[in-house]
Amino acid sequence: MDKTEFFLKKNSAVSDQLAQKYMLLIERRIKNEPLQYILGQWQFMSYDFKVGEGVLIPRPETEMLVEYALKHFACDGQWVFFDLCSGSGCIGISLAKLFKNASVYCIEKSEKALDYLQENVRINGCNNVTAIKGDILNGFSSFYLPKPDCVLSNPPYIESDVLSHLQTEVCFEPKMALDGGKDGYNFYKVIAKKWLPFLKIGGRCAVECGENQAETILRIFSDHSNTIDVLNDFNNIGRVVTLVRQE
Repeated sequence: MDKTEFFLKKNSAVSDQLAQKYMLLIERRIKNEPLQYILGQWQFMSYDFKVGEGVLIPRPETEMLVEYALKHFACDGQWVFFDLCSGSGCIGISLAKLFKNASVYCIEKSEKALDYLQENVRINGCNNVTAIKGDILNGFSSFYLPKPDCVLSNPPYIESDVLSHLQTEVCFEPKMALDGGKDGYNFYKVIAKKWLPFLKIGGRCAVECGENQAETILRIFSDHSNTIDVLNDFNNIGRVVTLVRQE
């Protein structure tokens, strides 16, 4: 029900069956299940994405990755974009909507998340997105893809030992999408070693990270570029590390 329909029908009586369904939704929320899962969809960059158990919920901070691409790439260019650890596909699909002539490759390991990704590609009518089931830890060479102009990723970055202490709502989300290994940097190390060397010269990379992680990621990426930067989020926390590939 959209807002217009709500206001038109807000004083209408509902059936017992509908009331019962509503109470079941309330019970799910009381148990701290994320609102996004209960609604079954959420917005990202003003586009609608289907979400639910088994896929990471799109967050406002992650929009910084798409905004970075918008700042540095012409919208009519025939770019090659990679969305690593794609999840719901919110990053890659948003790119596909904004860069109509681009080729977007979304790579996701989880079968459940891939189902959401493929459905979101369909819902958003994106013919320039290729959804790929695979583990980015295997590196670029295992995928037989064209070299990218831009690599974007919101990888798992929470330390393994911290997972059990997260907010109850976050614990509903898939561990695979959260667990960044013992120190939280597993995926950044692999991106640096197995993906950045294949970025086109002059190409760009932007990765989301957790609080207090940016400086370490700068060091991890430093072998591949002298042009590295950190972008702060709404709370002035270093949230995105960016890089320009040099010769």
